[in-house]
Amino acid sequence: MNITTEVSDSRAALEEFLGAAEAAAANWTTPRASRKWSPAQVTEHIARVFDDVANMIEGKPHGFPKMPFFVKPIFAVLVRRAVKSGNFPKARTFKPFDPIDGPATPAAARDRVVAAHQRHLTACTASAERDGMVTSSVFGTVPVADYMRFTTMHTRHHRKQIPTA
Repeated sequence: MNITTEVSDSRAALEEFLGAAEAAAANWTTPRASRKWSPAQVTEHIARVFDDVANMIEGKPHGFPKMPFFVKPIFAVLVRRAVKSGNFPKARTFKPFDPIDGPATPAAARDRVVAAHQRHLTACTASAERDGMVTSSVFGTVPVADYMRFTTMHTRHHRKQIPTA
C-alpha cells in the first residue's frame, strides 16, 4: 500500500458516505432503529474520528484512550488483520466519539466532514513524509498507509448504517 493510493481511496469512501448521507435527508435526525444513530449522528461520529486522528498524529489532545503498553500490540495485530482481510471489526466506539446529535442538515454535514477529512489527510500525508508511521494511543506504532486503510474501512462501515431511500 502507498499513501497516494490510500488518499485516493479515502476520498472515494468519503464521497460514497456523503452521497448516502445526503440521500437520507428526509430521515436526517431519525435513528434507523432503537438504540441506533440517525444519519446526522453517524456523520458527526465520522467527523469526530477524522478530527481526533489528525489531533493524535499532530500531538494534540484527542479522545482516543491511552491503552496500556502490553495491550497495544494486540490491537496492532487486529488492525493488520482487518486491513489484510478487508473486514472492519465489530466493536463499540469510545465515549468521545459517541454523538448526541449531529449537523443540522446534510449540507452542514458535508462541510463539517469534508473539513475534518482534509485535516486527517494532511496529518497522514505529513506522517508519511516523515517516517511513514503513526503512533496511536490505542494501536501503538503502525504504518500510516495501514492506519489510513483502517479509517477508510471505518468510513465504509458507517456508510452501511445509513438507510437507503
